[in-house]
Amino acid sequence: AELGEVYRTLWQYGLTLPAGTIANVGLTGLTLGGGIGLLTRAAGLTCDSLVQLKMIVADEKEGADLITVSCSNHPDLFWASQGGGGGNFGIVTSMTFKAVPISQVSIFSITWGWDDFEEVFNTWQHWAPYTDDRLTSSIEFCPKEVNRIEALGQFVGPKTELKKLLKPLLKAGSPTSGMVKTMPFIEAVTFFNSPGGNQPQKMKRSGSFIEKPLSERAISTIKHFLEHAPNQNASVWQQALGGAAGRIAPDQTAFYYRDAIIAQEYLTNWTSPGEKRQNVRWIEGLRTSLSRETMGDYVNWPDIEIRNWPRTYYGENVERLRRVKTKYDPENVFRFEQSIPPLRRSLFF
Repeated sequence: AELGEVYRTLWQYGLTLPAGTIANVGLTGLTLGGGIGLLTRAAGLTCDSLVQLKMIVADEKEGADLITVSCSNHPDLFWASQGGGGGNFGIVTSMTFKAVPISQVSIFSITWGWDDFEEVFNTWQHWAPYTDDRLTSSIEFCPKEVNRIEALGQFVGPKTELKKLLKPLLKAGSPTSGMVKTMPFIEAVTFFNSPGGNQPQKMKRSGSFIEKPLSERAISTIKHFLEHAPNQNASVWQQALGGAAGRIAPDQTAFYYRDAIIAQEYLTNWTSPGEKRQNVRWIEGLRTSLSRETMGDYVNWPDIEIRNWPRTYYGENVERLRRVKTKYDPENVFRFEQSIPPLRRSLFF
């Protein structure tokens, strides 16, 4: 079930799910890792709307068993399925969600040039996570040679209200373009979609979470890396969190980073195999340089270079996830390079 199809089907009933923006991303994997999107602050993570799932788990006697998982049936596995990552415990065959009513939304786009980097960065990070919960926004900082910063967002309300909320952002620097529109939600889905965004390519990504606004030092670090980016496709992308997603305790679901105000992603892609090393080093250098002021990484942005990946993805929830793994998959049937191991297995196998 890809997001585009899910959105179109639910739209026929005036409903949606708080999910991602790329149409060909699978709903199941998105949910199991948490699920961040442009309804996150208004309606929570995708996994927060999950009511029930069916999962094939390993069974010593039968070989496999199809079980129904919910808050009252296998509640520990249900907890783990809300942000504990895809593929760790079994094969999900169906999911049941509590859908969200939706009709019209208002969207915005504002762009700036490179000269406004510090002012825009600082203004957005002090505004986006703290504004009206009905407004979720993201911002992308491109390399210096691209000369483009773009903030986007979706507001569950009329554009007259959105324009008022945007005033602090519009006062930052000298915007080169701006747009505010009200439209049916399904049209906003098309606007925010990245065509081919989930296609195989030579790329590297990593990420982190931010719990308080970054310092001038950290902003200067990001600016420096983007001044020396490996190519024009590199970027630093941020999305505001908080709101509905932040009203759930870090241990209430397996998604640990509930106290974060921003999810931050580092991205680059290239064409020639010989460019790989340079691009990977750029991402890892950026991530390491910001580590004093950031924490963790989103499991749906997996990074094979992260050494202590269990704690990086799952924080303080990692040991509880290992207990769930031990209970439902003690022989470690469902495993891959960064899968959660049972307690009797080495954490780094």
